[in-house]
Amino acid sequence: MTRNPKKLIAVAATLMALIVAPSGLAQVHDQDRIVGYSSPIPEPELAPTLSREYDGLKPGLGREEVYFAFSPCLKTGWIKRQSLPAKQWAIEVEKMATRCGIAPLGEDETGVIIDYLATNYGGR
Repeated sequence: MTRNPKKLIAVAATLMALIVAPSGLAQVHDQDRIVGYSSPIPEPELAPTLSREYDGLKPGLGREEVYFAFSPCLKTGWIKRQSLPAKQWAIEVEKMATRCGIAPLGEDETGVIIDYLATNYGGR
């Protein structure tokens, strides 16, 4: 008996979709294939809650700079778990910038980021 690999893949994909598909979500189809799922409940059009806004970083001058500079490659949870003095944050900011491969930060922007981190996630 010869097995059709395309048919086996289609069957496996269908079974996985049935197993993985969260309940209450509608399937999104592209011709005859399931290409994803969409929530039947629309997203609220209100501003994000504090826990979702800037991935939960504390409000303050420099929060946006930290978020937009580092969140594409680092989880902000790491930042939120730290308790470092400003000198150590300066070292960590340099490491994060290197790790993220971002363009060199200007002196002013680096200062704002370090001040924000030291103020909101500084040594206790």
